Amino acid sequence: MEVCSNSNMNCNSNNGVRKHKQKKRGKGVASIPGPTRSNDELAQIIQSKLEKHKQKQKKKNHSNNAVLNQDQAKSLQKLLQDTNISDTDKTNKLREMYVVEARKANSLELDCKALEAKITKQEAEINKMQQRKDRLELLCRELQRQNKTVMEETKKITFEESNKRITLQNKFETSLEEVAQKLREQGEDRIKQMEENNSLRERLAEYVSKFDEYQGAIKKQMETKDLEIQLKEAKAEQRLEMMKQELEKFSKSISTSVELEKENTILRRNLEEYGEKFNEFHSTVTKTNELNQACKNELSKLMKKNNTLEKETKSLREKLVHVTLTGIEKDKAINTAETQVDNLKSLCRTLQNERDEKEKTIQKLLSNSSENIN
Repeated sequence: MEVCSNSNMNCNSNNGVRKHKQKKRGKGVASIPGPTRSNDELAQIIQSKLEKHKQKQKKKNHSNNAVLNQDQAKSLQKLLQDTNISDTDKTNKLREMYVVEARKANSLELDCKALEAKITKQEAEINKMQQRKDRLELLCRELQRQNKTVMEETKKITFEESNKRITLQNKFETSLEEVAQKLREQGEDRIKQMEENNSLRERLAEYVSKFDEYQGAIKKQMETKDLEIQLKEAKAEQRLEMMKQELEKFSKSISTSVELEKENTILRRNLEEYGEKFNEFHSTVTKTNELNQACKNELSKLMKKNNTLEKETKSLREKLVHVTLTGIEKDKAINTAETQVDNLKSLCRTLQNERDEKEKTIQKLLSNSSENIN
């Protein structure tokens, strides 16, 4: 009975420890409960239970011993009062009963010693459990203290992180506003650039149309000049037949032809210079920022050349008139007119080539401007 009661107490204590551990695991570190009872109270309760158990065992043993003693006394009285049994038999039976009782007493003593050993073991285990409990309580208190420190640190960290998050959010919002402002400004700049590109495109279209009109007028003028030159050549051929007798005077015209060749070389040099200038112009055309100004300059140059050509044609007309008036002067004028006609033809060809190249460059610039706008 003592063993069972002690085992029940150990089971209850173990169940209590297990429940306490399960509560710790279930609730976490933050919800560790404090000790409900003090160590002295628990020790007193355990000792009172042990004393009650011992008293119960003593009462049971006394009652059992009393019953046994009564039965033994009755059996002894029967033996002593029985006259049929001899004294030797009575002594033998008494010895047997004594041996049996001695054996029972020895077994009871052994059982008592075993129970006392078990009780000591149970008390040692109870002391160990009490020590474990004390350690667990200390650990619980330490965990509660650490939990408080951890909670305070977590509060501080959360507060700092919230402040950092607020600052980062404000910075992010300001950066978003700046980006939106920049995008708006870029959109406005892009719209302005689109408008400027459209205006430049319209201007280029106007310049191209004006240039085409100008080229048409130049072609018409060149056609009229070609017709006039053909008429003058026909007249010159007729007059050359009449002026075969004046061969001596042609020697003088040879000297003039030498001078004209010199002038031709000078004109060729000028043409080479014009070619170099045109190459420089072609290199500058690739730059989009100086495109319109370069086109205007070239158009103005072409207008000046056209004016110079018109002046030259007027002078040629005047010279041809003078050639018709005077014979020798006519021959000189015819030769000069022929050379100038050749020069004009070469200039017309160069101008046509320049016009074609400029049309190509304008088309390229239009395509590039359309691509930039897209």
